[in-house]
Amino acid sequence: MEKATVTLIGLVVLLTATGFAGPRDSGKSEKGPTLRLVLAKTNILGSFLTDEAVYSDKKNIYLASYEGNLFVLDKSKRDYPVIAVIPVSEAPLRSVRGADQTIYVTCADGNLYVYSATKGFPELAAAHYSRYGLNSLYVDEESVIVSQGQGEMTATSRTLYLSELNQGDIAFDINKATPILIEPFGQTFQPAATVAYDRSSGAQLGRIANPPDLLGRVGTVDLYVHSDILMQTIPGCCGSGLYMYDAVSLQFLGWIPQLFANTAVMLRSGLLAIGTEAGTVEVFDITNPSAPQLVTSADLRQLTGHTGPEDIEIRSLWEDKQTGQIYAGSSWGNDVSRSPSLPAFFVLELTQATSTGPWLNSGTFNNN
Repeated sequence: MEKATVTLIGLVVLLTATGFAGPRDSGKSEKGPTLRLVLAKTNILGSFLTDEAVYSDKKNIYLASYEGNLFVLDKSKRDYPVIAVIPVSEAPLRSVRGADQTIYVTCADGNLYVYSATKGFPELAAAHYSRYGLNSLYVDEESVIVSQGQGEMTATSRTLYLSELNQGDIAFDINKATPILIEPFGQTFQPAATVAYDRSSGAQLGRIANPPDLLGRVGTVDLYVHSDILMQTIPGCCGSGLYMYDAVSLQFLGWIPQLFANTAVMLRSGLLAIGTEAGTVEVFDITNPSAPQLVTSADLRQLTGHTGPEDIEIRSLWEDKQTGQIYAGSSWGNDVSRSPSLPAFFVLELTQATSTGPWLNSGTFNNN
């Protein structure tokens, strides 16, 4: 009976997902916004495997690699040159975020690394917090919040959301000024669930079940919250889509059955971009979360000619606050395809066929 249930889950997802199939980016003008590839950046020798591996500030783009290097790119130049490669650790980097001219990096060695965002990018601090490694990262004006082990975490100014794969995958608040631990979250292990906590009191506000993958398995999720919507995806080979919940009530809002969805980011246009294990970036209108609509998409394997099954897998997305461009980090192939000529970082933008509309941008495709 269990095998029949698993088969049915996969069949329902596959059949439903076909309703979202749409034309890929062909370079032709369309009435609606079109997702266009501006740059496929080669000669970046790094794998970007987590949903928080890409970040940008006013001047630069930061890429946290599995190989332990932090890449810094100058976004003011047309070809986004790499201006620094910082050897942070021999262990994988998990997340990079910043605030107030300061860059924070979590690492599998259990350290939180802190760098200046000014040119030269000197290291300001390196504090060890966990023998299990650090994973997710959230930064605001006063605090830095991290998760340890394989704990997946995201937060707003009031609420923290945590999914623990193993007992001990907790999250904790760190005071920026003192770097002292302030508040642990998730000390009571709740498997196969995402739990919401009040950041000020630590009280549990509610929980939602983590969704199954295409094989019916329930495991780790990636979490993303924007405004009033909390989103779950299942990273890796078998993701069954993106699940949306009210960020306060945790009520289920809707499901985007986009196969192999890894990561998501809400764009300033009000649209939602999803990066997939299949190497695509899909853009949806979720004005009505119960009836999401595919707006446009780009198949980065087809657009770059790197069509191997693992050549391009989009694991991380970030929207630049100044330009509205979308930055995407890839897993950088496998042992056979991995090389300096295989792009691991991409710049995309939404363009409009006419001069009106919120998605108008400019740029040209470069393969550098």
